[in-house]
Amino acid sequence: MSYAQIIPEVFMGNREACDKRELEWDAIVHIGRADHPQNDCEYQRQCRSGNRAVCAPGKTIDHYVVMDYEDGAAFPRECWADLRDMYGAWATKKRGKILVHCHAGQTRAPTLVLPLVALLAECSIYAAIGLVHQANWEQRKMVANICVAPLEGLFKFRGTL
Repeated sequence: MSYAQIIPEVFMGNREACDKRELEWDAIVHIGRADHPQNDCEYQRQCRSGNRAVCAPGKTIDHYVVMDYEDGAAFPRECWADLRDMYGAWATKKRGKILVHCHAGQTRAPTLVLPLVALLAECSIYAAIGLVHQANWEQRKMVANICVAPLEGLFKFRGTL
């Protein structure tokens, strides 16, 4: 399976969940890497081909966020602010289904879906980690590789989220 349902409105997955199932989602958070453009989903490829008026890495556009994020890297405060704005707007509306995806859905997506799961499920980040691991294993038979460095940034700037 290319995605896992973490809580009723939040899904986490890989590029295939975006490309082949795009119409199922009401919002998508695209997490990409500038140094691996071959791993981009179709939406990210369109952005990288010069459609900068519509999409820009790290910028919220409608309910789509495109980020250039390297696995395990510290996550800058401004990126947490982008997530806060996007996730906050989504939590307020609480409508539809949102997919957070990266290329494989194993490291970046599980790490960056945590604040949204904690916000919507009204739980701690620690409980959100458990929800992500459980859903990913039960539905995809995969272990999520949640990175510590970005989470340190989250805890450091917890007032941001």
